[in-house]
Amino acid sequence: ENLNVYDTALDDTVIPDLTRLNSLKKLYLWNTDIGKNGISEIRRALPNLEINTGISKSIFGEGQLRAPLIIAKKDMFEDSLIVEFELSFKEVDLFYTTDGTIPDSTSLLYVEPFLITESSDIQVIAQKEGWKTSIIGDRSFARIKHKPQTIRLNKKPNKQYAGEGALSLMDMKKGTTDFSGGEWLGYEKSSFEAILDMGEKKEISSIGVSALEATSSYIFFPKKIEVLISEDGKNYQ
Repeated sequence: ENLNVYDTALDDTVIPDLTRLNSLKKLYLWNTDIGKNGISEIRRALPNLEINTGISKSIFGEGQLRAPLIIAKKDMFEDSLIVEFELSFKEVDLFYTTDGTIPDSTSLLYVEPFLITESSDIQVIAQKEGWKTSIIGDRSFARIKHKPQTIRLNKKPNKQYAGEGALSLMDMKKGTTDFSGGEWLGYEKSSFEAILDMGEKKEISSIGVSALEATSSYIFFPKKIEVLISEDGKNYQ
């Protein structure tokens, strides 16, 4: 009574076989190679057959695509990084930007994995005819041009969130949203200082600080962050 051939390679050559199934009540043909003329032929032969060729908007409303996944080996890199998108859905166009602006159908069309050589805020959307545009997928990547030679903390972090100590701030790894993963440094009821020695005078264009908040676990953003610079390791401004 029910036959589902969704996402198969069946085409119009199987129509004679389908029309001989007189007891068939429902037929699902979505994402097959059976054309409109073939569907009309089936309907003429089996006028009481319910044929489903896609999502029924009367039941589900307008279907929305999922946000594409942004895939790369790491979030921080020194020279260059390969970035690719993934979406397990056929015949979808992916449009993206690398400067943090919201993408649309006039943005860059994704064809193949691409290389970035500068810090990038990548945003991507998926579009397909008959479907609602996906929400935006986004991920930021930072090119690290200077690494400190040494780093030291003026006080130890909380034992529960000790990471690798001072090395956690210079290991080129970004903490995930899992605060128990051993990647974060956490302090309780106190401030702390991290002193990064670059070894020699460097020209620095920007400084970024990452923090995690999970209020249900009593983990909060810092109230204040200050960045001070010194040429002699004694006088800071």
